[in-house]
Amino acid sequence: MRKLLNLASILVIFSCSQVINAAELDPISAAGIAETEDSQIISMDLLRVTEKVTPEEVQRAKINIAKALRGELPKREPLTAVNRRNGTYCIFDGNKTYSALKEMGAKNVPVKIVEWPYTKGVKTIDELYAKNEAVESEFKSLIESLSRELGAKYVMRPGLKKRARTIEKTEKELNGNFSLICDVLAASLLFSSEEKLYEAVNKFKADNSFVMILDRWREHPRPNGYRDIQTNVMLSNGTVAEIQLHHEGIFEYSMHGGDHYLYEFERSNIDNQEMQPYTKRAEDIQRAFFKAAADGKYLNISQQVKESFKALAKELASQKTPEGADVILNRLEMIASHELNSTPAFFDNPEINILINDNYELVKQNGYAELRIPERLHNIKRENISPNVLDAAKRLHDAGFNAYIVGGVIRDSILGTKPNDYDITTDAGIDDLKNIFADTLKVHGVARGVTYYLLKYPNEIIDIAIMRNVPAAFHRLKKVPEFDPESLFSKNLLFDALERDLTFNAVYYDLNTGDIIDFLGGLHDLREKIIVTPVEPDINLTNDSRIFIRALRFKAQYGFRFSDELERAARNNYMKYMKLLAPSELAFNFNKLFCTGYARKSYEVLRDYKVFECVFPSVKDICGTEKYINYAERASDFLDNKYKSGEEIHNSLVIALMLKPALEYHDVKTILDEQSSVYEFSKGERERIEKLLTSQEQLEPVAGF
Repeated sequence: MRKLLNLASILVIFSCSQVINAAELDPISAAGIAETEDSQIISMDLLRVTEKVTPEEVQRAKINIAKALRGELPKREPLTAVNRRNGTYCIFDGNKTYSALKEMGAKNVPVKIVEWPYTKGVKTIDELYAKNEAVESEFKSLIESLSRELGAKYVMRPGLKKRARTIEKTEKELNGNFSLICDVLAASLLFSSEEKLYEAVNKFKADNSFVMILDRWREHPRPNGYRDIQTNVMLSNGTVAEIQLHHEGIFEYSMHGGDHYLYEFERSNIDNQEMQPYTKRAEDIQRAFFKAAADGKYLNISQQVKESFKALAKELASQKTPEGADVILNRLEMIASHELNSTPAFFDNPEINILINDNYELVKQNGYAELRIPERLHNIKRENISPNVLDAAKRLHDAGFNAYIVGGVIRDSILGTKPNDYDITTDAGIDDLKNIFADTLKVHGVARGVTYYLLKYPNEIIDIAIMRNVPAAFHRLKKVPEFDPESLFSKNLLFDALERDLTFNAVYYDLNTGDIIDFLGGLHDLREKIIVTPVEPDINLTNDSRIFIRALRFKAQYGFRFSDELERAARNNYMKYMKLLAPSELAFNFNKLFCTGYARKSYEVLRDYKVFECVFPSVKDICGTEKYINYAERASDFLDNKYKSGEEIHNSLVIALMLKPALEYHDVKTILDEQSSVYEFSKGERERIEKLLTSQEQLEPVAGF
């Protein structure tokens, strides 16, 4: 390979000059840390941590070491440390493990040593900066040449690194040795893909022009998902400069996307136990965005959304209370879910995917098959479940009954978003519920002959239902378990699953064992992003037309696709399902369709399935025109932008916006009379819409019709 800028003759690779004579590997370290051909056994006293480690992180590291000892986890790779050239080593990867081993009394540990280059002839900060200033133009020429040769964009750090930061780093990490500072001059090379990035890495590895290549992409990514590769180059006067290799999406998000503010929120609350669940949520958001950035999705997000995200992240950085943090994190999680549509961490577990795949084959053969995902594998943890739900479950278990969380809570938890409310199903009977929850049980309502109940706690309301019989759905099953045809209720969880609206809403969390239970392939459908009904769609949607509007809502919200059978039913029978839909049900789902940041996607889905004209009958004659479509798209964007800026949106504003063009053909009373045939106005809502349509003051931002 051609030497880049022919600098090979002036660059140096450093080798380890110190031989370590350590004792036999400590048994405590041997329990959790593997030895490799390139590792050495280093005394714990010679290692220095480089990042603050919390007691909780140390405890988790101890648990992982114990699991490795029992064979439940593989041993971790050796710690990685940099030779500080003063007889000690600076830990690059493994600070938490080192801290755990130290507390456990370990004396030594396997370590892979990385050599640290240094700037020749430097003792003071003035000497360091003088040498860097002398080769600043040479370094820029090198970066420009590398950019052309490797097909990468580049970003130069403006000027030299600030002296105050250099002094701080030298005093904290490098024992005052300014010769070890390698980043006074720094630049980034930006690549469009992981493949192109590693093409550059492989060239650097084959060329002795580059020293200390640190792979923080595949080998040592940060816990929050940030990844890059760092290398150093020595310039003509012996100055060492830093080059970082970035994926352009990760660089863009890291530098301009709000990552800094999320990190500040985590850092400022690191010692606050009360805030740990919230800093964990912030780290999960970072991880989702960095993954999206590496996949190329972040660069496709609109600038307006990026700015909204950044503004919210900045607001989060100053939060010190759970209440304040929770509100902002909910909005950040909404943006992450809405914009990234990334694969949830739940499905990153290979063992879970094997179980799901094997079970799905049985579901296709038999119509159902019970799948249990044990608590140790999944991400729904008991400590994150509402204490009131756990109280209700304990009461039921103490009385001899089973209790399960079901529905949206499980779906949202698997998808990585915060659940809003809980639904419990149980095999207890009506009289049992009245006895067990005499102080909290209230009637919620009656639907299709079945009474639904609420558990009213001082700070929370929980839906609770009795497991159902569904004889109409049994044709799905090759072999039907025994059941009482005279009873609406059952002791069989499978029958309850068949009653659910969609397969991914028929997934249960066993409040006794912590297992996740799936009978109908719902986890498979959630992973593959498919909307599937438990039984033949036309039967489901005719018996319960609410399922149709919910399915459309999930399609808009999650970007999922309909199963082939549901797609045919939706295209062929949409008018029938909408006529069966009660006006109160449309009003209930309306808010989730248009008022939670998904207005544009909801409009597109409703228009695609010809349902929009059913939802807004007063514009049915014009809603297919190019003029109205352009207007409705602007109106939807207007609603989404209001939501993302933190404003609360009411159904009345949505209805007024979408019906505004009908004023060219009808008066307000006629329009609202027609709307009331499909939509049940809440108290005062009709008057608010009438006022909006009459004054049009709040509708002015959406002009053009």
